Amino acid sequence: MKANDMTDTHARSASMAGKSPIYLDDLAVGDQFKSGEHAMDEAQITSFAAQFDPQPFHLDDAAARDTLFGGLAASGWHTGGQARIWPVLTHKLFGY
Repeated sequence: MKANDMTDTHARSASMAGKSPIYLDDLAVGDQFKSGEHAMDEAQITSFAAQFDPQPFHLDDAAARDTLFGGLAASGWHTGGQARIWPVLTHKLFGY
C-alpha cells in the first residue's frame, strides 16, 4: 500500500501499527513512532563518547556549557542505539 493510496489517518495508523509491512513511500511528514525509555548517566555518556564520538560536548560538562547544549550532551549515535531506533524502525517499517 502506498501513501498516496491511503485516504485517511486511520488507515495510515493501522498500517504503522504493524498489521502489514509499510514502506518508505508509506511515511509522511508528522508520522510518529514511540520507543522505550532508558536513563543515561554521565559515566555512560562520556564512556561512549570517548570510544565512538569524542566531541568536547560529549566528554566534558564544563566545555559543553559554552555550546548550544549548555552542558554535557549524549552522542546522537548513543541515544539512537539506546532508544533502539534501528530495530524498532526495521520491525515497524519492514516487518523484519
